[in-house]
Amino acid sequence: MKAKQEFSTPNASRTLLITCEHATNYVPKKYQKLFDPDLLKTHRGWDPGALELAQSMAKAFKAPLIVGEVSRLLVELNRTVKIFSPFVPQELHQELLDTYYHPYWDKVKKALKAQKNILHLSIHSFTPVYEGRVRKADIGILYDPKVEDEKNFATHWQQALKKEFPHWVIGKNTPYRGTSDGLVTALRPLFRGKYIGIELEMNQKHIPFDQERVIATLAKIC
Repeated sequence: MKAKQEFSTPNASRTLLITCEHATNYVPKKYQKLFDPDLLKTHRGWDPGALELAQSMAKAFKAPLIVGEVSRLLVELNRTVKIFSPFVPQELHQELLDTYYHPYWDKVKKALKAQKNILHLSIHSFTPVYEGRVRKADIGILYDPKVEDEKNFATHWQQALKKEFPHWVIGKNTPYRGTSDGLVTALRPLFRGKYIGIELEMNQKHIPFDQERVIATLAKIC
């Protein structure tokens, strides 16, 4: 029987916080009439596989995990602009902000304020084909290249993943830029000097992810 893998916290000098903004495609009953159920099942409704990976990482690293409770089509928790999809009428915007958006952001900020030095990992997944274009990356590591600690962190993880998964494309700032509008980007200036924010993007073609192998590889940055 295979021995249970023990993991250390990445970058052990920092407290780890894991979040997953697009964890679910759940829509409360009162809002369900706004959406086509088939649309909610697609990547537009959530990030398939991201929650399971985030949960495994949180368990392995004994780290707190904060997850989004509703579909991104109801309210986009990972944006500061264009928060609502066209399916949500304007008269519901403030209600959804007060019920889901602001509480989520406040919970993350509160967790950050409680620590002196923190590593924030935001876990996502992406669709292999977007608007007819095949995305070549298997894993993307998103960061701000102007933040030296983030740049070094991303490079170390990229090197470790390339070694473990030699046939995979391990990209930095792909399929999105690490400085694009989002939760991590908004938090950097608020906690400058004590905060490293990294977004991990997994290609959904690898679902179910080889989570133990991925996590063990990420842990090598310690």
